[in-house]
Amino acid sequence: MSNATDSLRFGSGQAIQRVEDRALVTGAGEFTDDVAPPGALHLAFLRSPHPHALIRGIDAASAAAMPGVVAVYTGAQLVEAGVKALPVAVPFKRADGNPVATAPRRALAHERVRYVGEPVAMVLATDREAARAAADAVWVDYEDLPAVTDAVAAMRRDAPRVLESAPDNVVAVARHGDAAAARAAFDRAAVRVSVDIVNQRLAPTPLEPRAVLAEPDPATGRLRIRLSSQMPTAVRDGVANALGLDVAAVRVVVGDVGGGLGMKTGVYPEDVAVAFAARALGRPVRWRADRIEEFLAATHGRDVVSQAELALDAAGKALALRVRAVANTGAYANGTAILIPLLIGPWVSTSIYDIPLIDFDLRAVATHTGTVGAYRGAGRPE
Repeated sequence: MSNATDSLRFGSGQAIQRVEDRALVTGAGEFTDDVAPPGALHLAFLRSPHPHALIRGIDAASAAAMPGVVAVYTGAQLVEAGVKALPVAVPFKRADGNPVATAPRRALAHERVRYVGEPVAMVLATDREAARAAADAVWVDYEDLPAVTDAVAAMRRDAPRVLESAPDNVVAVARHGDAAAARAAFDRAAVRVSVDIVNQRLAPTPLEPRAVLAEPDPATGRLRIRLSSQMPTAVRDGVANALGLDVAAVRVVVGDVGGGLGMKTGVYPEDVAVAFAARALGRPVRWRADRIEEFLAATHGRDVVSQAELALDAAGKALALRVRAVANTGAYANGTAILIPLLIGPWVSTSIYDIPLIDFDLRAVATHTGTVGAYRGAGRPE
């Protein structure tokens, strides 16, 4: 068969027969929480009620003594065990030329919490309800601190500091275009129009909340992770890095996924926590997020404030586009939280129009809120 015929038969836009529907509509699909290995433990997280606070102490004795509880872990214990923070690697810097500034995002908070819903401790028990009850019995001594949730306000001199390495809370910046040429175009423009745009933060609610099952193989030492994810290789790499394992020692399996639209990409702190517990206890460990957990701790979307200006000549021809935007990354900036507002969104800002000049001044800013990342268009709607 010729290449031309192949492109007609298999090319973009050709109708194909769907094969997944029958299993899903008849209840025969297999989602992560449908898989229940014998002897699996259930994990529940205790989450911070504060947007910003120091952790002065944690008392888990009462929780550990409750029926069905097998283990309780804190952030300090995971740090002592050598569990690393999630890495952030993006080709951007701050305005002063220093590398991207972000607080270390750990599987469990250590010494400080920076947003409501951040996991602080985890309980492993023989059933889900026992784990949840014991998580409620963990006592944490918090010292409440000032917090800032608005990205523009976070850049003020008197704003509470989210990042020890950045007094202005700016994570990274990007400039695109030619500022001087755009300024000249605005000076000679017959018409100027401007608009202030607020793309509000949103919290995704997939039909299937995030779920993770980690199983150690005692014969090979390999860790098998089954989860609801759009990006299994990123989860594999992230878990391996955090636990100090070779990538080949972690296998990630994804079955049916009940929605995601971007928020199930990359590795989450909960993925690392479940994997650590499975290896530490030598048993399968299961976790499924509650709706309130997803609302607080799953990756949020948007949260960008922009000022846009367009210069036009007397005939209505666009001469230049100027944009000043501030994007809220949340307390812990990941790669997508930075790349989306500083690079991916700007790619499509001129849309289909012939705009010869641009001047984009873009900032990613940390606040005491949950992490922002990919969701439904990843920067293009903004």
